[in-house]
Amino acid sequence: MATRGECQRLTVTRPSQRNLRRGSAQPSTATLVACLDLVRTALMQPATAVPESAASKQAASSDRRLGQLLGTYRAVEQLEPWVVWSDKSQPGSFLTLELASLKAAALAALAAERVVGPKHGVVIDAGVMQAEGGGDLGQSVSAPRLGTTSAFVRLEIETAHIDLGAGWDAGLGFHVGWQPMLTMTRSAMSAAIPAYRDGLATSQSFRFARASSTTETAIVGRVGATRLSLAPVLDGSTSPNQPLAIADNGIAEWALVFDAGVDFRWYERDVWLEHLTAQIIEPLVDAHVGLRHDQRFHRAGDLSEFDDPTGRLIFGFMVNPIRLTDRSTGGIGNTRLTVGGGFEFEGALRGPTRLPSGFRVVLAGRLDLPRMWTAGK
Repeated sequence: MATRGECQRLTVTRPSQRNLRRGSAQPSTATLVACLDLVRTALMQPATAVPESAASKQAASSDRRLGQLLGTYRAVEQLEPWVVWSDKSQPGSFLTLELASLKAAALAALAAERVVGPKHGVVIDAGVMQAEGGGDLGQSVSAPRLGTTSAFVRLEIETAHIDLGAGWDAGLGFHVGWQPMLTMTRSAMSAAIPAYRDGLATSQSFRFARASSTTETAIVGRVGATRLSLAPVLDGSTSPNQPLAIADNGIAEWALVFDAGVDFRWYERDVWLEHLTAQIIEPLVDAHVGLRHDQRFHRAGDLSEFDDPTGRLIFGFMVNPIRLTDRSTGGIGNTRLTVGGGFEFEGALRGPTRLPSGFRVVLAGRLDLPRMWTAGK
């Protein structure tokens, strides 16, 4: 019982300089070996046998076995920092090899239960956006702003996160989509006004994240490009209809975008389980705030009157309460489809003459491609 209690203590603490200065906090090699033996015993324990006719009892037994496997895998993860510390301070690599063997066995068992996801999270995000160009200080409320209601579709990929130590990890993201984007337009008879046009957006991002039980906060940087057609369109709000062209500031169809900020995700399950199942980009709530440099608003030509037009403040959130779960993986909550809505805003950073703001209201569904592919087999 004493060994089991010591093992439980190790799974809820991590090696630290403060702990290691206290002799009583340092587990011996024998203690770690005993802990790994307990983990292997739990891993090898078979599920309780039930009659085939007792379908409900069989399902309950399967869920218990799945819970046991998840608990075993989590114990291996929590013991890993202690094993790494022990092999650094004492000769030999037996503990490291034993831990790697247990981790591989636990992952293989979870893969057989269709729990372990692919190495990367991949989703298709599609829905409808209501986008409106806003105003700013000093601009009349009756000033023209051209909005749109458009369908959009985006592909998002996020790599498996790499542990950096001290509770931090790092990952990469990739994004490509067709969606409405804020731009400035003008006719032959008017000054530049805000409008939304459908265009292509691509980006690559990096994130340094730190997780608690069910939340993850990350520092995120992104570099990308957007493409908008420069062809004029007719303004349906005027009579006769006036052709509206993208404001001329020397920028071609493609423009670079850079931004950096903070991203907050709140999951309905523990974060470690979201990472294990590769569902890290399907949180219950996702909120972000940051700063952006958008080269499309380069201060020249038709946009020369605005102060620092490329500097933008951005924030937004998404809430996905409707979730279609994958029943083939028991009751652990893997999702195939989530549905929700959100809001996105961008506005000028500074200056007395600011480039107008804009906002988008989003209604969208997020489809987990690997889960749907597996379900179709």
